[in-house]
Amino acid sequence: MSSFREGGLELGVTPESVEHLLRHYGTESAGIYNLGAGERPLLRRLVPPHPAIEAEVIHAVRRELAQTVEDIMVRRTHLYYEAPQHGVPAVRRVAELMGRERGWHEGRITAEVARYLEFAGR
Repeated sequence: MSSFREGGLELGVTPESVEHLLRHYGTESAGIYNLGAGERPLLRRLVPPHPAIEAEVIHAVRRELAQTVEDIMVRRTHLYYEAPQHGVPAVRRVAELMGRERGWHEGRITAEVARYLEFAGR
């Protein structure tokens, strides 16, 4: 795993985010790094201080066929369980990134945000 760790660090991914990616994705973290290498802003955290990065959302849609914001927040980035206080600030960005990939219009993005907030009891 050290080569996967080094690959993330060389791209400028924070050590905390690299560890998060390795813990949750293992060798698939290389694919997430590749997304960020092609589009550097995707290496940003969804919401500090949680270590999940934007490229995880794109990876979840393209490779894992994630269909809903809840799916990404709960099963992919783990924001719902690991840092529920950070999920609410991150949900809009997750929906925007998903919308970009899925071709969602603004109404669908807003509906996905609302659905997650209802799910999370906010």
